[in-house]
Amino acid sequence: MDKTVLIKNGINIRDLGGLPAENGKILKYKKVLRSGKLENISNIEFKYLIDKYNLSLIVDLRTKKEIINHPDSKCLDIKYLNIPVSKVDMSHSETGLSRTEALKRTGYGKQQMLYMYRNLITSKYSQKKYHDFFENILSVGKQKSVLFHCTAGKDRTGLASIYLLNALGIKKEAIKQDYLDSNKFLQDYLAMKFRQIPISSRIVRENLMSLWSVNTDYYDFILKTINDFAGNIDNYLSSVLGLNLEIKSYLRERFLQ
Repeated sequence: MDKTVLIKNGINIRDLGGLPAENGKILKYKKVLRSGKLENISNIEFKYLIDKYNLSLIVDLRTKKEIINHPDSKCLDIKYLNIPVSKVDMSHSETGLSRTEALKRTGYGKQQMLYMYRNLITSKYSQKKYHDFFENILSVGKQKSVLFHCTAGKDRTGLASIYLLNALGIKKEAIKQDYLDSNKFLQDYLAMKFRQIPISSRIVRENLMSLWSVNTDYYDFILKTINDFAGNIDNYLSSVLGLNLEIKSYLRERFLQ
């Protein structure tokens, strides 16, 4: 199952097509793409996304500040929509310390990541925004495709993917693997970031890796937080995000084959 999307200037971009569902079907190819920021996408690459994937909607999950600092490239033939699922970039320090000082504290990176995931799952603001995300996914024409993204395409996008894939009834192990695949697709990007930033100590490097990657501990924490909040993922999707059986059935008809 080849997830590769041939976009040289993309970050963590991939096609979710081919993922297996519990009912024996698979997620259709060239219908759902996920990625990191699209800041450097060229006109030629946009044309490729339109010609090969029939891309008609890009959903940007980043904050207004992130977009101002690193705006997506735009294409007039693709609808662009910003749905900021968090009010601020929550991977930044909540300790009261500067970012530089916080990175010197053992365990800071993991602490920040768990804080971010907890807030994305439990805050009413984020819940409403993820509900809005699904409303717009539902509006995409049957012959079209959608791409959703944040900055690195691993956390806010990862959570959106977990929600969507569970709503589609994709096998649990495949959902987990999709979440973890960000490490593989971000490998070159992270190597570049580490070359650009002087690392002062082992602790700083470990904290940066915690902030810039994903792992099974994070995934297990996501599921536990969802279960603690709503009982299980199905209850969360229905009672918190508003995805009733009718909507789930439509999504499965739309995206599975």
